[in-house]
Amino acid sequence: MKKGIIGILLVVLLAFSVGSVAIAGFDLSGEFTYDMDTEATDGSTEIVSNLDLKPLDLTFTWNRVWLPSTSDSLKLNAELTAGIFALNYERELLESDAGEATLSLTKEPLGIEYVRSLDGVDSGTITVTLTVTPLTLEYVNDFDEDASGTIKLSFEKSF
Repeated sequence: MKKGIIGILLVVLLAFSVGSVAIAGFDLSGEFTYDMDTEATDGSTEIVSNLDLKPLDLTFTWNRVWLPSTSDSLKLNAELTAGIFALNYERELLESDAGEATLSLTKEPLGIEYVRSLDGVDSGTITVTLTVTPLTLEYVNDFDEDASGTIKLSFEKSF
């Protein structure tokens, strides 16, 4: 696992050395929450680095939870966009077999998205969205369940 993290850091450093081809930046955020009813506290920090190599976009996210107990997560998100097609892959690098791939097709007013979990279990979800402003009709089918799917109709209007 340590070799994988070192390899990722080397890729990021290599991208910095490319210079004008790759633009990388860091976003730092933190959060502390105190619930006055239960007296529970939560605290975390997050560092996000984005590397944009057109048409490939790489994002590394390191999140450390400090309270109530210390834990880390390191995610890689890679997105490849070509016209109306987009392929997205997200993987939790500190856990084995914890990834997700998303294939989407967006051509207004229709959107189709297929999400596949890559954790060793054969599962996936397909979502079809039709948007005619201000109405949105959405159909979601989870291949894990013996169900016909879910239909949602929503309305959104700003005044």
